[in-house]
Amino acid sequence: MHSSPKYVLAGSRIELAAKAAVAIRKGTGVKYKVERRATDLGLDCGGMRRIGVKHKKRNNKARARAVRIGKLTKWCKEARKLYISGARPQVSYGETGYGVAQGQVTRARQTANTATRAGAAACLTSTLALHYGPSRDPAVAIPVEQLRMWQQL
Repeated sequence: MHSSPKYVLAGSRIELAAKAAVAIRKGTGVKYKVERRATDLGLDCGGMRRIGVKHKKRNNKARARAVRIGKLTKWCKEARKLYISGARPQVSYGETGYGVAQGQVTRARQTANTATRAGAAACLTSTLALHYGPSRDPAVAIPVEQLRMWQQL
């Protein structure tokens, strides 16, 4: 095998990860960088609790996209459909791999509401059901996606 500068060995205890990297290098000749956390397929990973640095950046970009969709919606009501094909996949990327905290679901729902331009005073559940359908509300869609992933395993 060959080494790549992208090979990273992440662990909860850096000294154990370093020992493992040395053992792997002796056994296979493959060289690993030892780090506390790494990124794999755009997701944060490491041997500790959920890190979420990439997830937060992705959610901030999705929120900015939803704001732009909301501005378009002011002129063309059909533009709110862009949330389903644009911002929604961006918000939900990696959720089935890590799971989602309730606060993240709330932020995903708020991002969806931003694209509708309904405002904060409206009932969030009703607004999302009217504009996107009840099954596309992140409070419903996220757990369903997780269950579908578990079925595939």
